[in-house]
Amino acid sequence: MNVFKSCFSRDKEVVEFTARSSMIISPVSGRVTEIDDPNKDVWREQYSSGDQKDKSRIPFWNSGFSACPKCGERNMDRFEERAGIRYNGETYGTEVFMCKTKDCKWSTSFKFDDANTDNWHSETAGWPRGILHFPNTYLLMWADKHKLPPTVKHQIFIQKLDGNKILKLLEENKLAETLKTNEKMVKRIKKAIDDRHGCILLH
Repeated sequence: MNVFKSCFSRDKEVVEFTARSSMIISPVSGRVTEIDDPNKDVWREQYSSGDQKDKSRIPFWNSGFSACPKCGERNMDRFEERAGIRYNGETYGTEVFMCKTKDCKWSTSFKFDDANTDNWHSETAGWPRGILHFPNTYLLMWADKHKLPPTVKHQIFIQKLDGNKILKLLEENKLAETLKTNEKMVKRIKKAIDDRHGCILLH
């Protein structure tokens, strides 16, 4: 009898702590509110802190989120800020990216959704693939990845060419002249540009 009595007379604080602990381990499905979840700093309403008009987000995404478009260093940190969880366990929220290079402090974010297997970052669905908006630092990494000769990389560097300029020169049929190379090399560069995954700058 004493055992049953002790079960029904548990301290309210202990019961509350147990409930809160279980919720942190297994959050409720659907939108999580402050009342539902004591761990509200982790589960918040979905948002994207990245500036939607910031064109540097396009090359950053194309690079495979590997290098900072501001300083050019491959020193990015990333983490998820989940906004909610569905009944099947799929989460959605925001993935935040921050440059860890001293004095740079560039950051952006992209919305993510586990349910969207084809395009996890749904807002990038219509974005162009390739070297469009690639800064000079990205273009040098891209040239290195495709094993373009040092003479080409040198011209890209000294003329401070970016992805947009390369595409324009190619369209105007002036790439060979600008890079001081031949048509055979231009065809090689064009092949690298046309490579769907050729813009990814992962280590």
